[in-house]
Parts: sequence; structure tokens; C-alpha cells
Amino acid sequence: MELEKHDYISGFTGLLLAAITIYGWINLPDQIAIHFNAAGQPDNVTGKLFGLLMMPAMFLGLYSLFKALPRVDPLGENIQDFKEQYQLIISAILGFLTYIQALIVSWNLGYSFSISQALVPGIAALYYIMGVVIGEARQNWFIGIRTPWTLSDEEVWKKTHERCGPLFKVAAVITLVAVILPDYFILLTVAPVLAVSLYSVLYSYREYQKQK
Repeated sequence: MELEKHDYISGFTGLLLAAITIYGWINLPDQIAIHFNAAGQPDNVTGKLFGLLMMPAMFLGLYSLFKALPRVDPLGENIQDFKEQYQLIISAILGFLTYIQALIVSWNLGYSFSISQALVPGIAALYYIMGVVIGEARQNWFIGIRTPWTLSDEEVWKKTHERCGPLFKVAAVITLVAVILPDYFILLTVAPVLAVSLYSVLYSYREYQKQK
């Protein structure tokens, strides 16, 4: 199997995740907090084994899934047309998992900070990259705005993604406000992307009706 640039990036990210995990295993107590409420306070404690291996397991699972998708997608050849953006979203998601692991280990080591506020830049970056990828995505079954109407008509897919890609970038900017307004963390991180997602469904339906 030929390795590509994103494989090396993913490999480096995986090594960084492994280093963070090993450091946490050596230095953390047997019980650690892994889930936090909207106020950034822990509301779920678990054993160190499960707590530290959860992110690496997700990392390996998602990496394997993303590598397999172009081969199992009936429209997988279209992914080659936005291959660079597809690889970008892989790197972004794997990087986000590594960032979460670093936050979990740091908080359990006793560093004082709000998990919610620390998560905001990572979430905003992920939304922005989603906007970049969606703006360039070609018709496929796994990546992009997949509604009955975008999957049924290539022109509807194209118009919907060109319209909604920039809106995900706007959602990313709105999400960043949660850094200075942590009391509205859920509203500012979830509502914008939900609104864009709902709009994309309605827009794709409207465009499909126009095509008919």
C-alpha cells in the first residue's frame, strides 16, 4: 500500500497521541475524569485504562474507516476529485481527538482551566475545516451534505455545497464567541452548526424542486 502525505501526518499525530497517553498512564491516578458538563466540571469518572485508551481506539477506528470509504463508496471515484480536502478532514478529526486527550490528561494532572473554554478553539477549527471540505466535495455517499435530493441530482449537490460550505465557516466564527461567554457554551457550539445543517436540507430540497 502506497503511503501518501496525509498518512505521514496521521502517523505523526498518532505518535503524539501515544506519547500523551503513555505520559498520562505513568503520572495519573487509577481513577480519572473523562467527561465534563457545560460548565467544564467533571461529571463522569472512570478507570485509567478505559479513560486513556478511549481516544486511541477512536483514532485507529476512524483512520481505518476513512481509508476504507473511497473503496466501499459506489461513488468513491469522485472522492479523488477533492482528495486534498478529504485528507484535510481526516487530519483535522484525528488532530481533534489528540487535542481532547491532551486536555483530559492535563486536567487530571491538576492544571486549572475550563475544559469547555479550552474545547472551543478546537471545535471552531473543526467547523471551519468542514466548511472548506464541504465547499469542494463532490457527490459521494459519506462526506458532505447527504440528503435524498443532493444524492439524486449532481447539480443540486453542487449548488447546495457551494452555498453551505461558507456557512459552516460562519458557524465556526460564532462558535469562537463561547471562549468569552462560557455560560453559553452549548448554545454557541451546537446551535450554529445545527442551523446550517437544517438550512442545507431545506435548500437542497428547494433546488431539487427547481430542477424538476
